Amino acid sequence: LAAGRPAYEDELFSSGQTVIAYSATAALYDAAARGDVRRSAAETWATLHTVELNNMPTGTIAFGPAKSSVSGHLHGLNIVKVVRPGPSAERTV
Repeated sequence: LAAGRPAYEDELFSSGQTVIAYSATAALYDAAARGDVRRSAAETWATLHTVELNNMPTGTIAFGPAKSSVSGHLHGLNIVKVVRPGPSAERTV
């Protein structure tokens, strides 16, 4: 990091990739560590719908069908699947 500048102004953090990776890791950990019992990857994936993490750097993280318990200002990320690259790409959100 450059000397004399606040850490949040460094280029390392400008894309948001680090904070999104941190939030994703926290969500996966929460799903995998329920009840202090180790879970397989499949069990973790199946448990993600129960995850609701409040006050994360990116906001509330919730995978359930219901709206988040935080009322008001909700934000989201779209996960886009690209079927084939190029100008004729088909994608689903």
